[in-house]
Amino acid sequence: MNSLAAITENYSKLSKNEKKVADFLLTGDNNLYSYTVQKLAEKVQVTPSCVMRFIKKIGYGSYTQFRIELAKESQNRTGNEQMVEVFTKSDDYASLVQKLLAFYNNTLDKTIHSLNLKKLEKAVHILLNAKRICVVAQGASFLVGSDFVRKLIFAGIPAICFEDSHTQLSQATNLTENDCLIAISYSGKTTLTNIAVKMAADAGIPSISISQNVQTNMVKYATVPLFVPSLEPERKIGSIASRMACNAITDILYLGIIQDDLNNAIAHVSKKRSIIQQLKE
Repeated sequence: MNSLAAITENYSKLSKNEKKVADFLLTGDNNLYSYTVQKLAEKVQVTPSCVMRFIKKIGYGSYTQFRIELAKESQNRTGNEQMVEVFTKSDDYASLVQKLLAFYNNTLDKTIHSLNLKKLEKAVHILLNAKRICVVAQGASFLVGSDFVRKLIFAGIPAICFEDSHTQLSQATNLTENDCLIAISYSGKTTLTNIAVKMAADAGIPSISISQNVQTNMVKYATVPLFVPSLEPERKIGSIASRMACNAITDILYLGIIQDDLNNAIAHVSKKRSIIQQLKE
């Protein structure tokens, strides 16, 4: 797991002043790796000892180790920004294909390396024990959620995801502690997902959130918060990277679920494809 992912995953364990350090580092300033402990403490207006406690809490043995990891990530982030910048009006289709492939590879690499495998395993465990899986999401995140639900239904797993936000929220109120709610929002700020996860927490319903933002109720109240990396440059060209990152997470969850009874899942998929084939005849 990279340094920014370590901050995200351990955010809830931090003290008030340690969260100030985390918030500053999560801004993504490419020069952060050059800061000494003293300079970082001055920037955030905390003590150097607070910075060191923060470093220990997110799993690093020393500030030097943390800075080295941060420097590597800064280079990767700069590379990702440059990839976005090199998409130009004059590109021929061969160039676009090659550049998009590089962009995809970079996005998936960042996503996979930011995963917390223990939380991923816990999320799969919850899903395996759920009688019903309800997904709430809007916009580009809805496309991710509906694709995930389609795969689950094909594998014989009860799952739902309505396009209308009012229906999504209404369906979420029908869930019980034997079900599971999945909320997907790259920004983490979608009102629908935040309401749904808080409602699930109040009702004792297990929930899983997928986002890149640690400072939301969605993350605060989710049973298992899963995170994708911050992919800020994509705002210039649309929701390509964020959708791919979230899709990667749901695909891993899907594979984790069907792995428990793979032969049965394959049989369900085969049966449904056979039935659907009749529509094409």
